[in-house]
Amino acid sequence: MKKQLLLISGIMLFSCANEDDNIKKHSTSVESSSPIPIVGSFKELYELSGIKFEEPIQQSSDDIIPYKLQDYTAIGYTRITESRYMITMFEPVFADAIGLVPYTTYVYNWLFVEKDINTNGARFYRGKTSPKCGMTPVMSDDYQEITDFLNRGYRILDEGNPTILRTHIFYVLSIYNGAQLNKYVPCLPEDLQWNYYLLTND
Repeated sequence: MKKQLLLISGIMLFSCANEDDNIKKHSTSVESSSPIPIVGSFKELYELSGIKFEEPIQQSSDDIIPYKLQDYTAIGYTRITESRYMITMFEPVFADAIGLVPYTTYVYNWLFVEKDINTNGARFYRGKTSPKCGMTPVMSDDYQEITDFLNRGYRILDEGNPTILRTHIFYVLSIYNGAQLNKYVPCLPEDLQWNYYLLTND
């Protein structure tokens, strides 16, 4: 995937807003004295969070030749960790794509959402795409987990019982010194759908 594709600001992602009582909100201690950055893409937003951006390395799901596959879909999440809160404004095209108002200051962070899959002794096999999951975590060439903003899916953190999966969600807490929004892009954590196969010898 070429880097310039990640600069496309008109990423048409579905988003929704709602309260999520299961996520513990941290103090939104953000600096207001420094200039407020204006971003035009998820790539710029991610780099603003202090994470070095590298071109995603595509991961192959064809490294297993299954004997018999049974398909499953898991809903929701097991746990969430959060990045620190920051403030930013959005350029018009990008703001429209994620349902926000241009040049309004927002408080946001990133949610790293995990799901435990009970394999019951079977071998986990991703194989299927997950278009109703979050943004896909991938590993950069210097072994840092980054976000593939153009594709929805997950990364396998640990294979076993349980097998642990992770996806990324962009979270807008509020307008700075204003209304609470609780907006999740591309979807609410409880609405995540994780598609996968289990390899069995039945």
